[in-house]
Amino acid sequence: MVRYPTTSDMNNSDTNNEDFQNIKVLNPPTLKPIAFLNCCSNRHQHHWSIVTFCTLVLLSTLLANSKSITDAQANIPLTTVDTLRIASLINHQPDQKYPPDFPANSYNQGYTHKEPTTFLPASTKTTDIIPLSQISINSLSNNEKNEIHKVKVRDGDTLAKIFKRLNIPSASLHTIRSTNSHPKPLISFKSGDQLEVEVNRDQQLVRLLIPTSYAESVEYSLVNSKYVSRIIKKAVETDQKIARGFIENSFYVAAQKAGLSDPMIMELVEIFTWDIDFREDIKRGDHFEVVYEQKKLSQQLISRKILAARFTTQGRQITAIAFTDSKGETRFYSPHGMGVKKPFKRNPVDFARISSHFNLKRFHPVLHTIRAHKGVDYAAKTGTPVKATGDGKVIFAGRKGGYGNTVVIQHGQNITTLYGHLNKFAPNIKAGTLVQQDQIIGQVGSSGLATGPHLHYEFMVKGVNKNPLTVSLAVSEPIKTQQQLAFRQTARELLAALDNGVVTPNSLAQLKK
Repeated sequence: MVRYPTTSDMNNSDTNNEDFQNIKVLNPPTLKPIAFLNCCSNRHQHHWSIVTFCTLVLLSTLLANSKSITDAQANIPLTTVDTLRIASLINHQPDQKYPPDFPANSYNQGYTHKEPTTFLPASTKTTDIIPLSQISINSLSNNEKNEIHKVKVRDGDTLAKIFKRLNIPSASLHTIRSTNSHPKPLISFKSGDQLEVEVNRDQQLVRLLIPTSYAESVEYSLVNSKYVSRIIKKAVETDQKIARGFIENSFYVAAQKAGLSDPMIMELVEIFTWDIDFREDIKRGDHFEVVYEQKKLSQQLISRKILAARFTTQGRQITAIAFTDSKGETRFYSPHGMGVKKPFKRNPVDFARISSHFNLKRFHPVLHTIRAHKGVDYAAKTGTPVKATGDGKVIFAGRKGGYGNTVVIQHGQNITTLYGHLNKFAPNIKAGTLVQQDQIIGQVGSSGLATGPHLHYEFMVKGVNKNPLTVSLAVSEPIKTQQQLAFRQTARELLAALDNGVVTPNSLAQLKK
């Protein structure tokens, strides 16, 4: 392979040396053989900046017409520094660094123009090629673009841990915490969130993007050695729809055919769980209507929530309307403003089958005698969660004769509930523990006198057992007086939508408030 003299050769050689007799001015057209030689050299196969430069030159050769290049263009000389730069790139070994004193751009370093020196043979021909002045000098530099990292937050992650993994100096963390107006997102992100971190080639933080919701993020950008923050909001499309279902065999199947998702079906069950036993009460011919709101972001569905629902079962019509109060809390109310959620739920086990009803003259399957069955049995798999039907205090948790593992809860002064044949108790369930409605207190089992896994549930008023399925449950509190006017306006629009099957423009405007 032909070796071309380096700058050190020129400095240490006699000017009469034959190697330098044919030195010519390095014009842009003479760069083609340099690029060709450089691209063909195996020792430079890893210098991508040279490969890029070579590619630009060769492509321009194919596109350019030699007749279109004027004499003025063809004879624009390079500066001495640029000539030395190209020569050093050609003679550079892959394991050596570029000359430390080599400027990145000779055009802005105060250099004066001198006739350049080249190390090409005199026989080199000038062919049609675009002038170097038309090629960005950045193609010859070693500058790198900023790197953007997509970081998924791990359990226990903090901004300091994330910066450490990305080798970002701790000074950036201190600066970003002290020089912006949105400090909360820096500590409130959670596991699973995806952060966008942009750093420059010195690993300095340039930009940080933290999502605060599905439609909003906070961006921190480096400006004049300080970080400024701003909120970025994405356009969210909100729409209200109505679903209608007619039950033939299964409520779940009917809800799916109406277009309700599994989370919405469970929400609908939760809304009416105080008034409807979805195992026993649902019959063929029952029907329901649901008004719900859905939100889309870039045509992708991100959320759905029920605004109003009506269920008709065995001639009973039950309606629930969502209302958000001044504190931002959303609850469901009847059209008259009474809370749908009552102090007690009918069932302590979700979707369990009733295997034995309340019967004071029942034949006991184990003792084979007539013995009163003072509660309701719910057949379910071992391990099925058992929930407290109301707020109260645990007054007993342990072994209780034929009931096996049992929990007894006191609700106020007059009402107690009993949960028997449990397999296990929930953690921290013991005498004196305060529990809330829907809190898991244990698991279905078959401890005590039981033929199979099930829950025995009793409801007692002043010590007298009542049928849990028919006992009159206390009515919940009504909506507050100062919010009744706003509730009536919302209820009027939603009831009209349920009746007519259409969300009117007026109701849309009301729902968006």
